[in-house]
Amino acid sequence: MQFALNTTKIWFARQCPRTLKILQVLRHRPFLSAAIFLVALIFLWNTRPRQYLAESFTRDEHTFPSNTPPKVWNQRAEHVKTAFLHAYRGYEQIAAPHDELTPLSSGFSDAFNGWGVTTVDSLDTMLLMKLDGEYSRALKQVSETSFLLPSDKFAPFFETVIRYLGGFLSGYAISKDRVLLARAEELADKLDPVFNKYKGVFPLFSVNTHSGDVVGPEIGGLAEIASLQMEYLYLAKATGKKHYFDRASAVMNALAVADLHKTGGMMPMAWNLSSGVPFDSHLSVGAKADSAHEYLLKQYLLTAQTDKKSLEMYLRATTHILTTLLYVSPTRHLLYVTDTSSATFDHAGRPTHKLEHLSCFLPGLLALGAHTAPPSTTPPRWGST
Repeated sequence: MQFALNTTKIWFARQCPRTLKILQVLRHRPFLSAAIFLVALIFLWNTRPRQYLAESFTRDEHTFPSNTPPKVWNQRAEHVKTAFLHAYRGYEQIAAPHDELTPLSSGFSDAFNGWGVTTVDSLDTMLLMKLDGEYSRALKQVSETSFLLPSDKFAPFFETVIRYLGGFLSGYAISKDRVLLARAEELADKLDPVFNKYKGVFPLFSVNTHSGDVVGPEIGGLAEIASLQMEYLYLAKATGKKHYFDRASAVMNALAVADLHKTGGMMPMAWNLSSGVPFDSHLSVGAKADSAHEYLLKQYLLTAQTDKKSLEMYLRATTHILTTLLYVSPTRHLLYVTDTSSATFDHAGRPTHKLEHLSCFLPGLLALGAHTAPPSTTPPRWGST
């Protein structure tokens, strides 16, 4: 053994003489050795993938410059307006009244029921930009659209609500054109059968708007069942019909009473539509979950900050996101939000360390909450009173 050690020492002295001298110096200077070890440890600690602790950041840590002069904002707004007109006029000339323009082929697609989704989704933008000509033509187009589908076609509830129902109602909120409200109410009534299969609570995936037949799996995505409150609550207010309010309230009530102890109060991604309980503990702010988290805060704001239940659910969800799903990348030190791997309630999922494109709404949601939610010194936890 001693012979082997001596042989190794001789080889090391020949191959790495400088390193050997450094090690000999450090051997006789323990404080220097400890300092170098501490620096290395700090470096490794700072470059690891690590959980982001929101509590370590105070509200006053960052300062922001004063508002940009209005002249600059006006110039930027004109650039945005020009870009919108370029895109929309191309669609209007080639693809309307179909859903979307396919620019490479100068054709069109009808992937969203074929009711002119680009037009409906652009109504509020035209009004905000004061594009009277485009809006007038769009209003004529949407007033003539038929919502009846062939017997073999089904309208996906989630996409139809956020794009069409939301488009009609946002246009009505700005313009007060009654035709848009009438179209929204007609469409909501044709979508209504999705609520009837499972105790009138969670909506099924899709419906044929002519026959009322519904199809879809028993397990639904969170975004698909909990992204209707904004549209249905506003429709109830605009029409004075409580039925629409009840549809949204039933969904929220079911979510509010669900047992979320094992997910820290955050709603998981998959739900059993018939029983009204979570299917697993997979957590995400990306696809199939994103807008459900967003709607919690916005429902609170839409009700003039009176719906405390929605606010509580929002605060619990965002607290869990900030304390368990935010990480800093190891190399570039960029803050990102991730999801967890598919999991059962007996075996929790692990962070995937992937950032989804559809998760990029989160900073805007947090900013809106910071400006509109009441101040809270203690982040709410699941089970807190």
